[in-house]
Amino acid sequence: MRKRTSPTIVEQAIFLVLEFKNVVFKMEQHVALRGQSKSTLNNYIRRIALFVLHFGKFP
Repeated sequence: MRKRTSPTIVEQAIFLVLEFKNVVFKMEQHVALRGQSKSTLNNYIRRIALFVLHFGKFP
């Protein structure tokens, strides 16, 4: 397994915009209630994190 040297996109977004952490938590709950997979959740969060990093704030 490779050792990670830099933060992930999601970690960068959480560091940049603190309210993004709350959004991630809420999305985890919603995806679990709908019975969707962990992969779906990760894809949703990663895409939103890209927006957060681009604009510097939560859309």
